[in-house]
Amino acid sequence: MPFIYDFETNTPPLLEGEEDEFGAPPAEDFEYLPPPDYLGGPSTVHFSVARAGSSATVTLTDGRAPGAAITTDGEALAFFLDLFEAQGVVMLCLRYDGGSDEGFAWVDSATRADGASVSRAVLIDWLRAAEIEPFLEPHAHPSFPREAAIDSLIDFTLADPFCAALLGEGFGTGDYLLYGAVLLDWRAGRMSDDPNAEAVVKHIDIAL
Repeated sequence: MPFIYDFETNTPPLLEGEEDEFGAPPAEDFEYLPPPDYLGGPSTVHFSVARAGSSATVTLTDGRAPGAAITTDGEALAFFLDLFEAQGVVMLCLRYDGGSDEGFAWVDSATRADGASVSRAVLIDWLRAAEIEPFLEPHAHPSFPREAAIDSLIDFTLADPFCAALLGEGFGTGDYLLYGAVLLDWRAGRMSDDPNAEAVVKHIDIAL
C-alpha cells in the first residue's frame, strides 16, 4: 500500500574496490504496492467509535483484526473528537514514511465538512488555545519544549495507531524506503490508503 523503494532491486552491485555511495533516490523510482502485496493488509478498514464518559474507544469492524480496539490514549482521543466536532473537521490526512528499521507517521492536515482544508499549523494553533495540559504530561520531558510535546500528542494519539491499524505493526521495517498517506474519514468510520499520495516525507530523503 505504500510507495516503496527496494534497495535490492534498485541498487546495482558494487564493482571491486567501489564504495557504496547511496544517495537520495528519485521519487519516480518508488513503486506503489497495492494490497495485499505489502504486509498482506487491505487498502481500506472500517471502524466504530464508542464514547464512555471522558474516554473514547475505536474498534475495527473489518480488516486485519475485526473486533480489535486501536491502542491509543482514550481520553486524548475523546478530546480530539470533541475538538474536531467543534471545528467541523470530518477527515484527517495522515502521512507516513520510513524504512530499514523504523516507520513514522504524522498528522498532515484536516478537511472540514464544507471541504475547506486545515493545515497542520492551524491544528497546532487550536491545540495551543485549548486546555491540553492533562494530555501533554505523558509526552512532556524537561529537555523538550512544549511544542515538541504538542507534536507528540497529536501524532501518537492519532497518526501512529491508525496507520499501524491499516498498514500493520512494524510498517516501515525492511530493506526498503517507503512513504504514503492514509485518509481517515470520521463520518464514514473508514481509513483508506491513498494510491495517489504525493512524495511528502520527514524522515527519509527523496530527490524530487
